[in-house]
Amino acid sequence: MSRYMAMVNAEGRPGAIARPKSAADWNGGLLTITGKAAPRKIARSARIRTQVQEGDEIWICTDDTGPGIVAFGRAEAVDASSGSLTITLRDVVLLTPPSALSDFPKAGSGSAMITQLQGYRHPDIYVLDEPVYDELQTALDARPRKKR
Repeated sequence: MSRYMAMVNAEGRPGAIARPKSAADWNGGLLTITGKAAPRKIARSARIRTQVQEGDEIWICTDDTGPGIVAFGRAEAVDASSGSLTITLRDVVLLTPPSALSDFPKAGSGSAMITQLQGYRHPDIYVLDEPVYDELQTALDARPRKKR
């Protein structure tokens, strides 16, 4: 199993729902990253495959018009045949509360993934290798807990 972070806009979210009220809002839904058939690497490891596969973990950030890093789930089905990446989600878990990218310092979050998402907010998907994932988890665990 590999992990990925998807930055999606309104058209790319399951059911175009920016703020899911429950995991059921996105379970079975389609996540679409337009114009991106393969993930990009910000990872430091050279041994990571670059194609999303069934069972992979997908983290979802909707910060362009939504609340930021909101959920993660598993890829149930993956289609990259159209030049865009479409992933059917299952086992979705919502982050409570979501993590707005503006809640983190611009360059001092300690997470290369958060820094990347803060600097490039267009639809995209990134590989999360273990060091990058560990940094992300540390930053999420230490994040400010603002009431939304």
